[in-house]
Amino acid sequence: MEKKTKTLLFTNIQDPSSFSSEIKNTYDIKEVYNIPNNNSLLFVIFYNIKDSDKCYKEYISKEYNVHYTISKYELPKDQEKCDKNKNQSTLFITLKNITEFNESLLNQYGEVKDIRNANQNTKCVEFYDSRSADKCYNDLMTKGYQVKYVWDMSTKTKWDIIRNTDNIISQQIQPQKKRKVVVNKNMFIKLFDEFISENIEKVYKNIN
Repeated sequence: MEKKTKTLLFTNIQDPSSFSSEIKNTYDIKEVYNIPNNNSLLFVIFYNIKDSDKCYKEYISKEYNVHYTISKYELPKDQEKCDKNKNQSTLFITLKNITEFNESLLNQYGEVKDIRNANQNTKCVEFYDSRSADKCYNDLMTKGYQVKYVWDMSTKTKWDIIRNTDNIISQQIQPQKKRKVVVNKNMFIKLFDEFISENIEKVYKNIN
């Protein structure tokens, strides 16, 4: 079973422009983009994981080829810090000069998915919507808290998703390129040229 994420991959899209317009008019979308040189593969990034799940179920029922994946902003790179531009919904909150934290106050920023206690003075708070995390971050930073963005998923989980996405894309692309004898080790990563050039050794190490 695929892990639910805020990014969906649609394959075999015949009319990417029309499909993109359709989904943008139906859901609250952060971004839609396709892989270079292959318009039939479409990535849809949501702010809210509930919207992603709803969309997934809708298009699966319509017999579309749709899968959960990670976005181009979440590709695992060495020591890359998480920030508000990565569309993450999780915050690491440290109580600096505050002895008590009222967890119910978090609901004013948006629906909370999970709260984990790292230790007595720190909490890891995950919202359903990345925009809720942004609101919480901006507000708490002015109220004596130390707050930072953290990744919604572990690096290991990301690599598992990348491998699955790679298999999906390989099945899509390979029939179109039967004359090629050599199969790339990781087509999903390779299609993002900038990332692969910076991380080629790490990519091959992790997928083997």
